[in-house]
Amino acid sequence: MADIQLHAMLRSIRGKVGDVVFKKRGDKLYISRRPDFSKRKLSAAQKESIARFRAAVRYAQEVLNDPESRRPFALAAEKNGRTVYNTIIAEHLRRA
Repeated sequence: MADIQLHAMLRSIRGKVGDVVFKKRGDKLYISRRPDFSKRKLSAAQKESIARFRAAVRYAQEVLNDPESRRPFALAAEKNGRTVYNTIIAEHLRRA
């Protein structure tokens, strides 16, 4: 794999441009082709897992918009060194 030094402005690029995806992991930037999921067939367990995660994301969005509901998760996130969003998602998935 090639190791390329990018201009400072390009180091922060991420996302999709056409069929190319820019990903940043740690201090490294990875460029790859956009994955093709058109022929993927999901099992029943995978569909259930996706549905559970979607529900957790909706719940997290609701909680983040309500300061009273957000407060206990913010304290737990600070204690565990995680983001509030990830703490809410994890808690919802544990309960589901």
